[in-house]
Amino acid sequence: MSSPVVARRYAKALLELGKESGELDALVRESASVAELYAASADLRGLFVSPLVSESDKMAIVRELCAKSGFGKTTTNVWLMLVERRRADAMPEIAAALRTFADAERGTVRADVRSAGPLSEAYRARLSAALEKRVGRAVSLHVTMDESLLAGLVVRVGDTVMDGSLAARLDSASESLRAL
Repeated sequence: MSSPVVARRYAKALLELGKESGELDALVRESASVAELYAASADLRGLFVSPLVSESDKMAIVRELCAKSGFGKTTTNVWLMLVERRRADAMPEIAAALRTFADAERGTVRADVRSAGPLSEAYRARLSAALEKRVGRAVSLHVTMDESLLAGLVVRVGDTVMDGSLAARLDSASESLRAL
């Protein structure tokens, strides 16, 4: 079974569990944190695949990380189950799928915005309104600063990327000039 299929199955189960328990927002937030921890640490990833580390040691490490991070019982149990089933590597995909399912449940769509500089609240409001008009649903903006951008924005909504960066504009102008 491929990893995206596994991720969707676990994410759907977590979605239902979160809805039933009223912990959906916490599960989405904590799953994203677990995924960030996992992605950020090569040592942690190596630990989970190492045959030299016993399963009980892996479980103890997960419990300690979850306790230090303040994760709830459900998130801790899910991570323990994934480690036990040798599926810890699916956590980033599970977290992303869970976020997508939770957004759909709420009737919103996530817009990942990479910006060359900080965005004012007024600009965020205008951007959100423009995106909502374009996609026809409520938009949740998630803005990150990207030092590789000289100016402008790159917005991703689902599979659609809107590149308003300076580099994209210069490329477009260059192509227009070449066509002359």
